[in-house]
Amino acid sequence: MTDLIATVQDQSIDSDYIHLFEIEYVDNQYARFTTQLTESLGNIQFRDSNGTARTYQSIPVKFEGIDVSADGSQARPTITIANVLNLFRREVGSLDYEDLIGRRITRRTTLKKYLVGESGDTGAGNAPIEFPKVTFIIDRIASKTRSEIIFELSAPHDLEGIMLPRRIIIGGACPWKYTGADPARGTNLDGGCTWKQSCQFRVPLSTTNVRDLSLRTIYVNKEDEYVLFSADLDPSVGGVAEDAASVTSTFKLNNYYYTEVDLERVNTDGSTTTESNVKEYWQCVGVTTSQPSDTNSNFRRIRVYTNFVFGEDSKAYTQKSYNEYKLFNDATSGKMIWQTTRVSVSRVSPSEGKYWTRGDSCGKKLESCRKRYLAIGLAGQLPGYALQKNNRRAIPFGGFPGAKQNR
Repeated sequence: MTDLIATVQDQSIDSDYIHLFEIEYVDNQYARFTTQLTESLGNIQFRDSNGTARTYQSIPVKFEGIDVSADGSQARPTITIANVLNLFRREVGSLDYEDLIGRRITRRTTLKKYLVGESGDTGAGNAPIEFPKVTFIIDRIASKTRSEIIFELSAPHDLEGIMLPRRIIIGGACPWKYTGADPARGTNLDGGCTWKQSCQFRVPLSTTNVRDLSLRTIYVNKEDEYVLFSADLDPSVGGVAEDAASVTSTFKLNNYYYTEVDLERVNTDGSTTTESNVKEYWQCVGVTTSQPSDTNSNFRRIRVYTNFVFGEDSKAYTQKSYNEYKLFNDATSGKMIWQTTRVSVSRVSPSEGKYWTRGDSCGKKLESCRKRYLAIGLAGQLPGYALQKNNRRAIPFGGFPGAKQNR
């Protein structure tokens, strides 16, 4: 940094300014691009904070409105990105542009001589020489055409009613990072959520004494729907779910049923194919003779997962809530549930992140905690969890702090 300060204080600068951009389009996965072109019109490389060389794709970019003011409203700059030959879409894993809203975008600035391979390159393992980074949140899509996309950005601290050093509390939403305080993290703890990343929890059986606990794996998605192993429910492979259409009397409490629906499956080339008789699963939670549906309060929807197999497609649909869930055993994180985000992929593992999002995810509501900490297992080691809640246990911290905003 001392060398950089000395350089910019000279009467003339002997090296061009370089602007680099990074978008964290999914957790820990980055798209890197720049407006700079090399003499051979290729990409450029610059080191991250750990000294690792990162490649930045050359894409036409225009960044405007970054002015800083001591008073008045915060600047809301815009970034215009040309989608020449779909380069940008390919860099963000073929996600919809709407999926980038809420994601962080960082602008890095340096001089050409500090790029990898140039005279001022700090070398592998050494932090690079650059100006302070500027980070924004992608707030909305201001414009979208066939030739360009314009994102409007906001500052990460641009929150309504914020008062430092306090933090704003969002009513009805948990502020903690999901599994951030899992004891298995050792000293690397973040926040107050002690739910284990492995999703294992000692669950009492509904038909036995609460002290007779069974260690079970509980997967719940961000919509607070249980995600169960497909083989336990699918009757074609010995599962317990019954065909709801064949029930002529009252549905049984806690039992599982399936219905069938036709869906538009997304192919790898973006076209769609109608897939008939896709099973969707339900658990009966009330006395009823009516068929399962999202509008029938006597049923709750159940999602299912299968094991990830290399070379086997993971299905994605135009209705993204039906995208397949897969269990993948990652060497670093262990067994985790993932959901495919957009296209069918057969040889990209969930740990690579490009086509996947974490399937077990917190909805940030009290119900999200209840589905985990207050679950009661069904007798006989059947899959899933009973309608009754475990009233002898408590949600950590009695819930979570919040403020009711709709007075």
